[in-house]
Amino acid sequence: PAHETPIGYLPSPADLDTRSLDLPAGAMQELLAVNRDLWVEEMKSVGGYLRQFGARLPKALQEEHAAAVARLS
Repeated sequence: PAHETPIGYLPSPADLDTRSLDLPAGAMQELLAVNRDLWVEEMKSVGGYLRQFGARLPKALQEEHAAAVARLS
């Protein structure tokens, strides 16, 4: 099972087999955390990159980016 986040579905730390990994306590929670502020900045950066394609950018990709930005708002 996974839980929904603004950036998609993520597994719960308990659902991942990490027995062969030497991870400090809390590492998986940190790795699977969604920092909204950082993702907002990332989406701004991605938006700038996508704008360089202008009218050549597929509408579906433009819509997906807009939906991701909206989920983070």
